[in-house]
Amino acid sequence: MKITLIVFSLIILFFSVVLVSGPDRYLSSLGDDQAATNDVSINHEHLDSVVHVLSYKEALVQLSTEDSIQLVLDLVDSNAYLFIHGVSVFKTSVSTSEVDKLLKKLPNSMHRSIFKNPLIIKKVFATVVKEPIIEREAPKNPEEALAVAYIPDTLKEESVFVYMRLANGIKISLEQTERSSLTDWFDYWRFQTVVQVNRWSELLENRSYKYQPEIRVQLPKNDLMAVYRALPNNPKVVVYF
Repeated sequence: MKITLIVFSLIILFFSVVLVSGPDRYLSSLGDDQAATNDVSINHEHLDSVVHVLSYKEALVQLSTEDSIQLVLDLVDSNAYLFIHGVSVFKTSVSTSEVDKLLKKLPNSMHRSIFKNPLIIKKVFATVVKEPIIEREAPKNPEEALAVAYIPDTLKEESVFVYMRLANGIKISLEQTERSSLTDWFDYWRFQTVVQVNRWSELLENRSYKYQPEIRVQLPKNDLMAVYRALPNNPKVVVYF
């Protein structure tokens, strides 16, 4: 019994140390990857807003070369966009947003080296299907055709939560604003459970813990569904905060 308690305590201690040191290790890895491009001369707090705006504009310019629809999150003005060829084709309001403290405290040089480019999304999963298929019987006459046109789409009643993991380890959670029903809350907690299980699976698979800074964004339910279904298979995102 004592041996079991000792082993269990050691396991808890190990994961506690790993979790606490995670942010520092993440910053260290970013520093190694971005050392060649970092310009420490801009690391002054009075330049924060200027550097962030400049990084955002540079990322938008690069995004204009993309042939497919891409996502833009402007958390300063609380807007989310879909862009194609540098033109906004869809806009919705961000209800609330939350950015990981580690990302907020990045030196300007490191912030610019990360966010001046559209970020590659490596993994996406959601609580709704990407391309819904709705089966309906063919109408036999014009009256039936008119009635079918106004049959509500039950797929729109699904709760919408989307998880994105970027190539640099940052994760973005897009969540519907509305949580008025028990179904919404159940789907939300189910979504969070899947996210956490996925993280621990990666930990066991890679045998090392990698800190994943998180950006959480809430959007109106129907707009979020439209955004998710409009994105291509290999999407990119520009983030401004």
